[in-house]
Amino acid sequence: MMPPNISQTDWERAQQEMQNADPEQMKAQARMMKTMDKASIRRMNPQFAQMSDAQIDMAAQQMEMMASNPAMMKMAMQQMQGMNAQQAQSMAAQQMGRAAATAPRQALTGGFSAGDRVELHSLKGAAEHNGKEGTITGGQGERLKVLLDGMDTKTLALKPANLTKLETDDGAPAVAAGGGGGRRGPARRAAGG
Repeated sequence: MMPPNISQTDWERAQQEMQNADPEQMKAQARMMKTMDKASIRRMNPQFAQMSDAQIDMAAQQMEMMASNPAMMKMAMQQMQGMNAQQAQSMAAQQMGRAAATAPRQALTGGFSAGDRVELHSLKGAAEHNGKEGTITGGQGERLKVLLDGMDTKTLALKPANLTKLETDDGAPAVAAGGGGGRRGPARRAAGG
């Protein structure tokens, strides 16, 4: 999983570290990431500062899989060669969107779940986002992290009171396909939401 908003220099450093990674070290780091409080991980490692809990969990899972499978690690390195930071971020956002669409729905504050499609409203400090739609990616205390349609990786932490849940015409939550920018079906505001 690619950290959001990584610089080209940091991307090149991450590629080098991955090439030199010891599988046992990767497994140990993945175990730590799975058991440690996510807020502590964000404070200790700036690369994870803007990641949701789900993104951190996915990064740990991918790290563990690569450590256990040298062929997968080699394939990942081959894919990363020649990629710049922006291309890698775009690919990671697409992977996160696919994972969010198929992952079990995590219940969050305010009756929302990870993967719910929402419309933003009544924002004062970020009024330019009123009326925009996005997908809930996780929680952050009493707030919800929302990935806005058209944004590759940046999420906003918003109060549930500033979100209206959207539903598809069949009553199922509308989920963005491929990380934003679209819905599986026509969306409408949920009754009473």
